[in-house]
Amino acid sequence: MEMKKKDFGTLGSGLWFAPANQTVHFFAGVFPFKFRMSDFEDLVAQTEGTEVRVTATVGDAYWDVAQSGFSSTRIFSASINLEFLGDSPQVFRPAMPFKFYLSATQQDGSKIPEWRLARHRLLVTPEVTLNTGERRKLISRTRTSRWNSKSRP
Repeated sequence: MEMKKKDFGTLGSGLWFAPANQTVHFFAGVFPFKFRMSDFEDLVAQTEGTEVRVTATVGDAYWDVAQSGFSSTRIFSASINLEFLGDSPQVFRPAMPFKFYLSATQQDGSKIPEWRLARHRLLVTPEVTLNTGERRKLISRTRTSRWNSKSRP
């Protein structure tokens, strides 16, 4: 039986874009696949935080047995989470240098690869609130990554 392209989805990057509830009639031990995010967005209103479970059942006609297995993952936002480190509120003393540390992580808490940060810059705009309640913005500063983009893995 010849299978049509629409049965498997669209071939891209050596992997099949797999539609849900797909049956593969000629299984050679490995079946690479991937899903488009748009497929998940069609199923649920909000993909962030959604758990995706892929279940596979492989049957052997000769031995008349079937084995099932699954894998699951959670979808996280691609945005970066910023957090100030140290005590809060921090103490500012006039005429003394003020140093702060900022942590940048992915939404799941994992480290961001340095090569990914090479495209980004950090803009810091300090704002001071005086005893009178008046707010003043200080000079903004931009920090770029020290990562060498030629060293990307």
